[in-house]
Amino acid sequence: MPPALLSRSWLTWVGNLGLLMCGVAAIIAATKYGDLIPVINPGTGNHAGPDWTAIGAALAPGVPWALVILGWKVVSRQQDARERRKEVRGEIERLIKDVSEIELRTYNYLATSGDSTKSRRLGLRLKSDLARLGEEITRLARFENLDALEAMTELRQAITFREFDSSSRQPCDSSSEWIADVRDASHALIGRLEVTFREKHR
Repeated sequence: MPPALLSRSWLTWVGNLGLLMCGVAAIIAATKYGDLIPVINPGTGNHAGPDWTAIGAALAPGVPWALVILGWKVVSRQQDARERRKEVRGEIERLIKDVSEIELRTYNYLATSGDSTKSRRLGLRLKSDLARLGEEITRLARFENLDALEAMTELRQAITFREFDSSSRQPCDSSSEWIADVRDASHALIGRLEVTFREKHR
């Protein structure tokens, strides 16, 4: 287990153990000082008032422990947030790298003719890469609320909407509209990933 996850799990375990100890202490106190709980006086029908001084004396020893446990929980939660932010940042950077590689691979694909063996090989690779990238972005949208699905769809369409699988496709030069659309969609997706990350982890 990575050290960060181990530390986070340890803090969470300590906090939960502390809460359990508080619960046990409360049960013991209720059992030991049950006679301090308000009861109805059978003769008058009035509530017999609790002995707040005794109750305070009974609970006072647990206050420092409660503060310590609360501190552990706060620290644990803050560290969880920091570690998760680092993890998500790493995922975003990996996805950005994948987008850039797909963009470059698309340029190589469009530089070939549709009936060549290299074109067919690159085309299959691009389809696989796009499917995997789409799955990763869908997962981020579902679990991390980092929604870049629309930008991902636009990239997929920019790459495959035209004569992607056509054997009659001719090589494209660097000034082609197809290449410009792929470049714009790639940059838009990268920008969307960055923006959604900053919005969630300000």
